Amino acid sequence: MRVVSEQERERERERERESREREDTRGPFSIALGKAAKPDCTQDHKPRWYHLIQPVIFWLEKSEKMLQILELYSGIGGMQAAAKESGLPFNVVASYEINPVAVDVYCSNFPGTSKPRNILGLTMEELTRLSPDIIMMSPPCQPFTRQGLKRDAEDARSSSFLHLVDLLRRVPHPPRMILLENVAGYETSQTREHLVDMLFHRGYTWQVWTDFPFCLCLLSEASCVSYSKICCKCSKSIKPSLHSLLQKFHSSHQDSLQNNSPLMSLSLSHYLIDEVNLKDFLLPDKVLKKYHMLLDIVNHQSQRSCCFTKGYAHYVEGTGSVVQHNSQVDMSEIYSKVQALSDDDQLKVELLHQLELRYFTPEEVARLMCFPSWFTFPSTTTRKQRYKLLGNSINVLVVTCLLLVLVENQ
Repeated sequence: MRVVSEQERERERERERESREREDTRGPFSIALGKAAKPDCTQDHKPRWYHLIQPVIFWLEKSEKMLQILELYSGIGGMQAAAKESGLPFNVVASYEINPVAVDVYCSNFPGTSKPRNILGLTMEELTRLSPDIIMMSPPCQPFTRQGLKRDAEDARSSSFLHLVDLLRRVPHPPRMILLENVAGYETSQTREHLVDMLFHRGYTWQVWTDFPFCLCLLSEASCVSYSKICCKCSKSIKPSLHSLLQKFHSSHQDSLQNNSPLMSLSLSHYLIDEVNLKDFLLPDKVLKKYHMLLDIVNHQSQRSCCFTKGYAHYVEGTGSVVQHNSQVDMSEIYSKVQALSDDDQLKVELLHQLELRYFTPEEVARLMCFPSWFTFPSTTTRKQRYKLLGNSINVLVVTCLLLVLVENQ
């Protein structure tokens, strides 16, 4: 029989106390799952809404610990841009992305923070060493879409996520928070069931949001007076910290923000570039002739657009809206004349030319997705690549709101 000395017993008790303290500091588990919808953005070192999230920042500073973020499927860096815009002190412990073009864009905006890495290569030892407070990710959506054949967990593109779920099931100290974005259809998938099973197993609590639960309307100061205030347009609760965030995001539109109306909406004119090289973005004649009835056409005064996908400017249906550049022409009148002509009548295309239908520029798409003004693409990234990368990305403003809500609830 081994005799244990009093000194050894005391060391063992000390190790147990330290272990309990480490467990206590991790706090409750939380997860926010939701689809980030796609609707201009600036960045300061200390944002104007800093005081509204001061309790969160104080908690982090008091613990002398920045929010440690593991960014997976990082793409061009939409998640890190959202963290930067939130005003929270954070550090990205690692980012994983296999697309070298996306990594180039990421590194040009966040130097020295990423290199091409496959999540399938993430090991238990590395995840344990990284010890993130939060995992932010936007896994591939193709396994859950119609064009991706909805193969779900059987799709090879789901394998990296299922690998991650298995790691989270077994890692000694899982992250306190997980923020995940994906498309409609994911919420009913087998892949999600694997995730939910892991969440139950690890004792997480979570929320699934297919529609953001708080008001994201741009309101006047008088309209936002308390947490219980309900927006008169969307009937959702107004959260002051998010309202202040919206004010900051749209601060470049001073004329709109100074409006005394209790509720304001921005038209697309605030996101469109004044000087566009029109000939580079006009729809080709073959598209006008064959697909003119499938186009979703918006103008400078429109207050909505379709979601932009990676197939924008390559495919037509369901990939994003196009702009009627010539606002002096009545679109309905032009289309009435076009529909009265036979299919092979060349006059159709000539009439449609009057509308000057063009694609949104990549910069305009980035604005609509609320990428901040400091975010840029390297000159080596082609226009086609920019459209594809943006179509695979997320709305920075919505993710910023989700991150604030998630951290505030800790």
